[in-house]
Amino acid sequence: MSGLSELPPRLMRAVGRCGEEASAETAMRAFCREVRDCLRASVLLADEAGRVLARAGDYPDEKRRAHDLPMIAYMERVGTLTLCREEPFSDEEALAAEFCAYCAALILQKLKNGARAAGRAAKDAKNSIAALSFSELEAALTILNKINWADGLFIAKTLSEETGVSRAVFVNALRKLAAGGAVETRSLGVKGTYVRVLDESVLRELKKYK
Repeated sequence: MSGLSELPPRLMRAVGRCGEEASAETAMRAFCREVRDCLRASVLLADEAGRVLARAGDYPDEKRRAHDLPMIAYMERVGTLTLCREEPFSDEEALAAEFCAYCAALILQKLKNGARAAGRAAKDAKNSIAALSFSELEAALTILNKINWADGLFIAKTLSEETGVSRAVFVNALRKLAAGGAVETRSLGVKGTYVRVLDESVLRELKKYK
């Protein structure tokens, strides 16, 4: 079958890309399109509760045979991959379809793990910010504006003179953010302090106070 030999590397690339997509929905739709194009079948991806997560192609109709494949990840069923087309699958295509279900399970598990990690990161970010006093929060915002919310140099003494906030407040704000893993700092002597943002979730939380 045309494209069948390309299926494993294409699907594994889709698994690898799933964490880079803008959203879980985008990742799963891209995966379904890969399966549709290689197996010439309509594709429907559902979770263990039967909720449709993504689809590609026309699904279903009375002329098409539905093939339900369990998606198993770490010995646990996480969903169902349904393939529909008029002609039956050959033995080789059936094996490829099983591989598709395996890859779909990997993607779903990876996205779930990513969502849990994002949730933990957001919680850690809120805790880091909650540890800041009001003046330290203002100092943190001033520093981040100075480095364009990415990375760069700042001189605490200069910012203190510009804002009227003591140098110690700027130093303490950075120490708390660094202790929480939000930023990385490095003293460069008279040149100032280099700051690099490590945790984007902290930025998202801090921007709410701008």
